[in-house]
Amino acid sequence: FGYHEISCGLYSPCQTILLPTDNDNTIFDIPPTKILPPPSNINELCSTQNLQSTLRSLCEDACSPGSCCFSRDDKNCFFENEEMCGLYGAPCFKLRNINVETGEQVEE
Repeated sequence: FGYHEISCGLYSPCQTILLPTDNDNTIFDIPPTKILPPPSNINELCSTQNLQSTLRSLCEDACSPGSCCFSRDDKNCFFENEEMCGLYGAPCFKLRNINVETGEQVEE
């Protein structure tokens, strides 16, 4: 993905579109996953300052319920939760852009 990783990541839910084969109705038996909204202070929890410190885990915990929004496997829940996933988007994408070991901004 390189430079366009974040933009491409928004399209990752499309990878989960399944076309059922003959006599395969299992896709229709999967209940939708509903996620709760993120905490109202998610932007603060996921601030660059917190991500570069020991407080990073606060952001990770806050983003955890929305992780299915950006999953690239069959656990993706974006289409059932478009509005909620949008609330997790920007703050939680920051987790991918801060190096855990050095605390420095990662270049896209």
